Amino acid sequence: MRIFSLQAASGPGKLGVLRISAFFEDSEGTDCKGTQGMFKIAAAVFCLGALCAAASAEVTVRPGHPRLMLTDADIARAAANIEANTRTWQILKTRIDNGTADVPTYGLAYLATGDEEIGRAGVERLMQSNNVEQISIGYDWLNDLLDQEQKQALFERISPLAERDAAARMNAPWTNFVQRATYRAAVAGAAFGADFPEARTWIQTAYEQWRDFHLPAALISGDGGSWPEGTIYSYIVYGFLTRLADVFWTSTDIDIYGDTPWFADRLGWWRFHAWPMPKDFAGRPFYMYHPNGDSERWRAPMQNQELAAQLRVMRYLGDTDQVRKWRWFMDQLDGPIASEGQWELLAYWDENAPQQKPTSLSWVCDGTGLVFIRSSWEPSATWITYQAGPRFTYHQHADQGAFGIFKQGDLTSRGGVYEPHGPTEQDGHLVAYASRVSAYNTVTIYNPTETYRGYRSGNVPRNDGGQRHWLPYSNTAGSAEYWQRGFDEGAYDTGHIVEFEDAGDYVYIASDLTGAYNSSAYVSGDNISKTDEVTRQLVYLRPEDEGDIDALVIFDRVVTTDPSFETRILFQMTNESYVAGEETKIDDSEYHYDGDLAQTDVGGGRLFMRFLYPEEKKIIKLTPPDKQYWVTGRNYPVPDTPWESGYGHGRLEVLSTEETTDHFFLTVLFPSDKSVKTAPAVSRSDGETMSVVIFGENGREAMVSFDKSDSLGGVLSTEHDAPQLARPFGSGGPTVHAFDTAPRITTSLHAPSIQDLAVSEVTTRVTVSWQSDEPTDGYVEFGPDMEMRYLIDSPNERALEHSVTLDGLDPGQTYYVRAAATGASPVTGFSEMIRLDVPADAADAVDEPPADHMVNIADGPPRVRTKRLTVEGLVKE
Repeated sequence: MRIFSLQAASGPGKLGVLRISAFFEDSEGTDCKGTQGMFKIAAAVFCLGALCAAASAEVTVRPGHPRLMLTDADIARAAANIEANTRTWQILKTRIDNGTADVPTYGLAYLATGDEEIGRAGVERLMQSNNVEQISIGYDWLNDLLDQEQKQALFERISPLAERDAAARMNAPWTNFVQRATYRAAVAGAAFGADFPEARTWIQTAYEQWRDFHLPAALISGDGGSWPEGTIYSYIVYGFLTRLADVFWTSTDIDIYGDTPWFADRLGWWRFHAWPMPKDFAGRPFYMYHPNGDSERWRAPMQNQELAAQLRVMRYLGDTDQVRKWRWFMDQLDGPIASEGQWELLAYWDENAPQQKPTSLSWVCDGTGLVFIRSSWEPSATWITYQAGPRFTYHQHADQGAFGIFKQGDLTSRGGVYEPHGPTEQDGHLVAYASRVSAYNTVTIYNPTETYRGYRSGNVPRNDGGQRHWLPYSNTAGSAEYWQRGFDEGAYDTGHIVEFEDAGDYVYIASDLTGAYNSSAYVSGDNISKTDEVTRQLVYLRPEDEGDIDALVIFDRVVTTDPSFETRILFQMTNESYVAGEETKIDDSEYHYDGDLAQTDVGGGRLFMRFLYPEEKKIIKLTPPDKQYWVTGRNYPVPDTPWESGYGHGRLEVLSTEETTDHFFLTVLFPSDKSVKTAPAVSRSDGETMSVVIFGENGREAMVSFDKSDSLGGVLSTEHDAPQLARPFGSGGPTVHAFDTAPRITTSLHAPSIQDLAVSEVTTRVTVSWQSDEPTDGYVEFGPDMEMRYLIDSPNERALEHSVTLDGLDPGQTYYVRAAATGASPVTGFSEMIRLDVPADAADAVDEPPADHMVNIADGPPRVRTKRLTVEGLVKE
């Protein structure tokens, strides 16, 4: 298990200089080393002993060919994969045969097979190329098939391109553009340097750019494997920098892989960053990724670039625990790897290499303040992410304090979509909504006089009560030194994790978000401080056995400078949400409630949300069609973008209505399978500490108490009746509370029950039957993955007994199925999930399901009745 502690070097709650320590327990087996000591740029980056000694190092390119990005072991591995006729080789061989393969594919196939016909075809393609990478790799791998005239011609063609890349101005290291120029200069110099002395300056310049420009950024922000630009753009950065590292490792005596733990940490980051449940795309399973920052929710080619980069790092590291765990995780996709059809897979992937199931269930990225937590390594696991870190670059969002929960579906994540080609003016969805606090599960403090400055193409977002700008500093740090100055002055210090602990049965996170807002920590522009403190603490109660409590407890403390500043916490809804309590309709897209419970269903998961404090509060639900992307009086709909359709179903807001400057929010979230009908009961207590007791269905109980003073911390007990509370966390000491007289909160939302679920013998046709406890409309959800995005209605209208036949199933395919029932209540009842394995020798289906009964949920909401909850829909014990 990886444990991190962050200490404030300039006083409590303030990180002037980051002092980061990291260590790894033997059980985790992580191979990379944590960075230790001061992350002061002048002292830690430019004067690290090894780097200072290397400042005058001269890069020497090894003689001979091939030497570039291939070892003898890689060539032998490619030959073995060709001999085994792997799926990857079949794909690449088809491209070779039809003349559409790229130069590296021809070159690798030639080196692995010795087939000169393939090699000559590669030379023909090479001599037509104007791509620096293709020319460089082709020159190295096909060198013995080139005559001197061809070699000279390739050198003359690549020279102006490589000179341009070597001379490229290095600015903004945390963007995704500068890395490729450094890589291209390096790969050209490595390919031609031993044969053409002029080329040696290219790789020398590339090394200096790495050492002085890219490496400091990786040391500051890359520990843990994260990168502040977010998922998609970090794929690009990691892809080019691993290629850069591979060029030096294979072609010179310089090992830049070893300069930073970021390269190796990325293997762990990937395992935790991917959602647990694979998703089927075109008949192949893929892991969906967490879309933080500017990133779409799914772009397979970009993910393949990331996986190819990790293959390079894995073969550099060798047979380590970290590599074995990565292999195990990818092997759960029931195939060799998701990125089939790439030459890297042919050269670097060995499907018979040792694997090891991971044991650690959390991962912390210190540099960016990103945390991942899992309940297990099963596909149905609960997955949680949390963000609290500094500002670095353009593609970051105003999302400090944001969390996300996934369990068989994206239960609550960010709202909105990334629209890289959508409008860029003030009215744009990305500028005004998706990149702002309004699209995240975090805190807003509304000062009506607050103003915001544009941080994307000069655009000025509306006042959403959210997080500030970084004036007078740029939205993108142009160098490590510039970033350090901005951080030291508070401009880039927008949040940090004060404490993190994974104790096995619980995980604790304490974070200080004060600096993210115009506050006593930092004020941007002509604004005033609207808050003196914003802290968020989270306790995840991790289930160990069937029926254990699975809950995320969130405690927010917000101290405003004016009691009139509205303070609220936001929850983004992927699908329709239902809220208990008396409903007040404001308009067709806004409803207010006085209850304490909400729930939503997404995919195969269900999320219960109990809002325990403040007692004086209002629950606000904003929904389509007019307030799905609502920001202070205006909606910002998703434009027609090629990347993805609209995402999100509005949001819930918990607004504190207390006339005070000290605001406390206590929320408990229960992720579950959507067959679970009711949220666990709780009791609450308020005094010097704020506490909640959660009652599990198996008789176990857990109490979490938070200190309400200035100090972060509290205490947790999993034995409610125990005389001592044995697990103090943070700086708050243990406190015992009497809950004997506290009433249990058992508010629930009624849903029909399903009994006697049965399936017929599984062939290419299967019949699913069930009964409901009241007359209901029934349907079956099914699909090749646990998302079950297809729906078939039962032909029976409002019946007690239901039956649906699935026909035309594919032999050898796995399907997931569950039954559903909708009655008088707006909340749908669901059965447990059934896995159906169709025998490989099953006969072809005779009939297809009736077209008018089948709906692809991915194309829009299912054809299920949509109803709004009223008071009559509540069930109270």
